[in-house]
Amino acid sequence: MNTKHDPVKKQTVISRYKSGEPISHIVQDTGIPRSTIYNWLKLAKATETSRKEPTLQNLRLLENKVKRLEGIIEILKAADCSPKDPLKVKLDALEKLHEQHTYSVHMLCEALEVPRGTFYNHILRNKRENSSYAEHRAKLREVIQRIYDESNQIFAIMKEQGHHTSPEMVQNLMREMGLKSIRQGAKSTYKKEQRKLSNHVNQ
Repeated sequence: MNTKHDPVKKQTVISRYKSGEPISHIVQDTGIPRSTIYNWLKLAKATETSRKEPTLQNLRLLENKVKRLEGIIEILKAADCSPKDPLKVKLDALEKLHEQHTYSVHMLCEALEVPRGTFYNHILRNKRENSSYAEHRAKLREVIQRIYDESNQIFAIMKEQGHHTSPEMVQNLMREMGLKSIRQGAKSTYKKEQRKLSNHVNQ
């Protein structure tokens, strides 16, 4: 850019061109080279482009960013801890805030700097330990014991009776109850019955 021309003169030339005056007239009147005027016009256009109002999409992105930052600030104020506290403390605080159904998990974890996977595992672990889950397991134990005493096909019968569970759950509960799997205990049960029958014949 030529520094010998003052900004006022540049702006005057640009305004005359925008008003429709031919560049040839401006060159003749001012003595400024045509190439210089074109350069000024190019720079002025670039400046105007950079100063254009943001698009609707950009405005929405900015609004969402502001809302997210405001939410994070609210979470930090409401939490009983800070991002620098131990993980266990932060997980307990996040769980309390999560129960309020006010903030998303993404925002909660971002505020206290906790990985979302870690928080979901924490919630799942607590769910397994709560009273409703324990009550469900207790009811399944009763069903398993009753069917075990009456039949060998525990899971099949439970499924027929409408008990929603999985083979893994049944196996785990049977191990906790000290009940042997039918497939594992079939041979030993058969041998016991053979010995009883043999003893009866001998007597």
